[in-house]
Amino acid sequence: MNDTATEPVEILRILGTGVPALSTADEAAEWDKQLREWARSLLPKTRDILGSLPEEAESQRQVITRILGWTLRILDRACSPPRLVDATWHVDHLATACRLLANIVVSVGGGRILCTWCQDYGDDPRLIQVIEAGSGPGGSLFACVSCRARNGLRPLTDKQRLPSPAPAGE
Repeated sequence: MNDTATEPVEILRILGTGVPALSTADEAAEWDKQLREWARSLLPKTRDILGSLPEEAESQRQVITRILGWTLRILDRACSPPRLVDATWHVDHLATACRLLANIVVSVGGGRILCTWCQDYGDDPRLIQVIEAGSGPGGSLFACVSCRARNGLRPLTDKQRLPSPAPAGE
């Protein structure tokens, strides 16, 4: 854990490895304190982003508003749950809230996109592939410059289009 990390990308990197399994109430209290600091540093940035969204982005506004409300409810809960199982649950929820807030600040506010391959916010991420939604949500794969070079990936916009099929009568 890094006590000085308040940059949203750094928070996402730290939380990307996950919160370690907590075995004592002291560990839970330490993580609780750190996560609360991060959440409090991210709340004003997230509110600013919410205020700057255009009217056309109403669905995005609603989602961000729900995330803000949920985060505030989590922060209002007692910071020292009496049992370790409660403390672990609480820390997991705080970590999720911090991830969501940091992701809003980085992606919505900063326009940065996570590289699917290296799981970092690298330089010049480009769309590589769109996964159509079958029974799930679907998705999009993005790659930064170094991952594109290392893995021989070409952005979707650079790939040549297949020729149109010939009409049936020819």
